[in-house]
Amino acid sequence: MTDPKDEIEALKRRIAELEALQAAQADPEQSTRIKTDGGAAIGGGVRVANGHFIGRDYVASVTHIVQSGESQADAEHVVGAYLQLLTTELSTLHLGEIDGRDHGQREALQLRDVYVPLNTTLRINAGYDLHEWLTLPVQLSDRTLIDRQGHAVRDKEYRPVSVLEALAEHKVLTLLGKPGSGKTSFGARMLLALVEALSEDKSALAHLGERWPAGALFPIRVVLREFADQLPAGDAPACAGDVWDFIGRRLRDNGVVMQAGQIGFLQRFVVRHGALVVFDGLDECGGDARRARVQAAVDGFMRSCGERSRFVLTARPYAFPGGQDPSRGVYLLADFDDDQIEDFIRRWYEVLPQRRWCLPIDAERKCADLLVACARPALRALTPNPLLLTLMAVLHYEQGHVPGNRAELYDESVKLLLQRWNRKSGSERALCDAVGVPDLDLSEVRRVLQQLAFDVHASSMDETEGEGDLDIGENALLQAFRPLLQQSLDKAEAVVEYIEHRTGLLLSLGLRVGERRFSFPHRTFREYLAACHLTESDDFDGECLRLARADPDHWAQVLPLAGRIAGLPRAANAADELIGGERIEDHRAAGKPISAVQWKCAAMAGLMLREQNASALQSNTGKPAAVLRRVRHWLAAALPVHPDEGGLPISQRAKMGEILNDLGDIRFNPENFYFPEDGRLGLIMVASDSSFYVGTRSGDVRAVEENFDIKVPKDEVNDVVTPVGDFWISKYPVTAGQFRLFFEETGIFSGDIDSLYGLQSSPMTGVNWFESVEYIKWISNKALKLEFPIDNEVLELIKSGAWIFDLPSEIEWERACFGGRARALFPWGNHVDYDRVRRDGCGVGEPFVVGLFPSNELGLFDMIGGFWEWTRSIYGKYPGSVYVAARHDSNSRRVLRGGSWSYGRAIARCSSRYRLPPQYRRGAGFRIVLRRTLPALDKLKDKGQEML
Repeated sequence: MTDPKDEIEALKRRIAELEALQAAQADPEQSTRIKTDGGAAIGGGVRVANGHFIGRDYVASVTHIVQSGESQADAEHVVGAYLQLLTTELSTLHLGEIDGRDHGQREALQLRDVYVPLNTTLRINAGYDLHEWLTLPVQLSDRTLIDRQGHAVRDKEYRPVSVLEALAEHKVLTLLGKPGSGKTSFGARMLLALVEALSEDKSALAHLGERWPAGALFPIRVVLREFADQLPAGDAPACAGDVWDFIGRRLRDNGVVMQAGQIGFLQRFVVRHGALVVFDGLDECGGDARRARVQAAVDGFMRSCGERSRFVLTARPYAFPGGQDPSRGVYLLADFDDDQIEDFIRRWYEVLPQRRWCLPIDAERKCADLLVACARPALRALTPNPLLLTLMAVLHYEQGHVPGNRAELYDESVKLLLQRWNRKSGSERALCDAVGVPDLDLSEVRRVLQQLAFDVHASSMDETEGEGDLDIGENALLQAFRPLLQQSLDKAEAVVEYIEHRTGLLLSLGLRVGERRFSFPHRTFREYLAACHLTESDDFDGECLRLARADPDHWAQVLPLAGRIAGLPRAANAADELIGGERIEDHRAAGKPISAVQWKCAAMAGLMLREQNASALQSNTGKPAAVLRRVRHWLAAALPVHPDEGGLPISQRAKMGEILNDLGDIRFNPENFYFPEDGRLGLIMVASDSSFYVGTRSGDVRAVEENFDIKVPKDEVNDVVTPVGDFWISKYPVTAGQFRLFFEETGIFSGDIDSLYGLQSSPMTGVNWFESVEYIKWISNKALKLEFPIDNEVLELIKSGAWIFDLPSEIEWERACFGGRARALFPWGNHVDYDRVRRDGCGVGEPFVVGLFPSNELGLFDMIGGFWEWTRSIYGKYPGSVYVAARHDSNSRRVLRGGSWSYGRAIARCSSRYRLPPQYRRGAGFRIVLRRTLPALDKLKDKGQEML
């Protein structure tokens, strides 16, 4: 039974601790140390409002790890200090106005209040977990295709892989994501969960997912832009010791008295206990050479942390070549889906009354209003991004509405954060009063910040000597503000001091190498303000070209935003400058080479135009319309260019395809049922071949099996000639845009309707055999009504009645796949070329536009490696009649061709075949042929001509 005297003494100690905490909050300068009864002793002012103070209880779990000769007090000091620092940095949402600390009784919003778990873009079969999916082999038997998931390809539900599942699976997890996609928030939430778990709240480990295998690891966060800034100038290799030194400096700079050997204890503690180390923001470390130095230090640090430790590295995709590759633990973060968007909004307005921001009835009303607003088509491009959705929620709460586009969203957010500096709060004065300049113009303050943002963003690109700060130093702030304050250094220092203690558009990072440092709440704010500064340039067009040529990836967010701010006429002029003001046809006709930088400039031009108001862009008949046409042709020309021929990596070409789709894909004519705009409906003639052999010759089986380490199925082997007549085949698979028109008129399609309204230039997949046949019937009738010049060969064939649209037979399909060359494994030859097909880890997710890879010699695109394509052939052993009807026999399996590289390159061969019931739809698409009718074939037979 507890002694009452002990309880009284404990209560007294607790009261004393609370009084010390209150004193520290009221006047941080008066409190230099907080006693924690044997726990961590933290020197200097410590902010603990709305968070945890990490003391004795939070480091109780280190007791059994301390070895003899090591001080328990030192252990608790080092561990407790680090956990306190993490909690202070990560627990509160740092978006200025939503901090909430200067709004009376409001409590600051915490990250855990509104955090929504994230998904990756990887989708796997619902019946398997990620570990099973990654470990099951790909194989081909003589009866069944075993896909990557380890079972026969069939119509099963797929699911997204969550980031938590990937975290549990990989010791080193690399997260790639667009700006504001939640990379940093994910790392922060995981680290905070471990802080809570180290307080012996083991339930906190649930936040790391039910598959998390590593227990309460020690949490470490390394902001790589800060680490990069502290590297010595030059190109000397960086190592693990540099990272440990950086961690030690951070502890010292934040008021922790580090005694000799304490950083060594932290290293030993990590090796014995294990840590989860989050390396945040590889993309923010500067240019390629500087990132390489940082990556080398990260790799060395990982090796120094022992077997129990695990790691997360975050970056924007451009900074990590290769794209998503689950086999290496590299994943791309997915946008929020509709459920996640709704979950976030409901969490937001559920917590506001709890934090005393508003009354429950007001929160309920506002929640319903924001849900309706986010469903508007105008906002659909913004809401899937976690950061933009958060900003929308802030502005909706504060102002009762949400902006209609990205630039307006940032603009109103910046205004809100600036106004916060000029608002009195309790005993704190407004900025104008604090510096003694009542007429200080906030618009002038904003211009200063815009200049600073641009300079910082530009300097972070500089890698000539490994320099380029990514934060803003105190001295730079002083010099920037002095012109607004009668050149008074004292007043400038008052501004910096004000910013230090009052969160707004700049956040204080504390001391870094002896100087106070500041940053914007998020990199995207820096990029937006840099864009604002750029638009004030007298030579906007020339500046955009200079920056794009210098480093298009680094400026990929700034220039499009600048185009939006500048408006359509100026953006169109800048876009035209980026493509040299000429048509791609004229450029090539002049024999000029096209470099990778020029292709990237064309992509940037497309991005600048895409940021414009869509209706204004499409309806314009002046110079912007002419520029739009030129840019679209440049984008279309870039898509199939192989890297060996000066083209961009496939992941970047895929992005260009998305931009082209959004601007209006010049390759397709919406007025002619989205047939390709080439005068022949996108059909290419394939000549007859009386000596053609479908399948793999028995003499070639051994070579194929040795090359791919498989057993060639018996039903693929054929030594009987299978002559084929001439026919026409579509250069692209049927697209979503083409199929959407059919669905809207007929209502025929029972698959995923949403797939019809995404990228219109993406291949139409998820179609069963019957639906593909119905589409062909429909388009056959439509084609008869088309009007082309009288000499159009294809139109004449269609209207003659002797030729009809159909699915290709599998023999026609294989004949077309070879592309006019002699027999080969692939459409391009016998060598493996990963840049010619879509595959795992290539950076191309779904959906993707057609024509991203080089065509075969006939000009046909996407024949293999993307998805299965239906043929009209009923499955049977070679040779067999491919014109047997039985179209509506649901029990007859049809042959599919084309395969998918993700199932293994053994499947994505010209001669590889598969068969499925016609009801199957998962991952299946099709293309069309124009072939002779059966009566026409009979007439040829009567004349003794060879045909199939």
